[in-house]
Amino acid sequence: MKIQIEPNSVIHMSGSYKEDCDGTITITNHEDYDVKFKVRTTLPHIVKVKPISEVLSGNSSRKIYIFYQGQRTDQHLKFMVLYLSLKDIEDNENVFEKYKDDVDQKRLSAVFVIKHNLDEEFLSPMARSHQITDADDKDFGGNIRKKVPWLKKK
Repeated sequence: MKIQIEPNSVIHMSGSYKEDCDGTITITNHEDYDVKFKVRTTLPHIVKVKPISEVLSGNSSRKIYIFYQGQRTDQHLKFMVLYLSLKDIEDNENVFEKYKDDVDQKRLSAVFVIKHNLDEEFLSPMARSHQITDADDKDFGGNIRKKVPWLKKK
């Protein structure tokens, strides 16, 4: 199954973990048949995901919006995207329970980053320990490691 989920591993939330902020996940289906997806989170009481579940048509993509209601928490914000091919399935109700052995999943974590102010106090504990890649560095206008010395290179 050719499903692409962006970002690959870390969702950059646009803001501090102390305030309301948002992020996105993009799912792209490169197959000719439909795929059903479902998004789960470790903090469902303070994170709203829209849409949380949907059937994605063949050769199409869908943006999933994540809305974080700024509350302090000691838990890390993580997501799991479950997806299942509907190629040979007629009824798509309760498919994740019926076909649980065929379900694929992708795990993502979230970091909270304010692009214009990279002071340590505004970043979540997970962002402080996040190891940044060169691709991540480019997302923030280049050379974030010089501005924030405690970020480690992968």
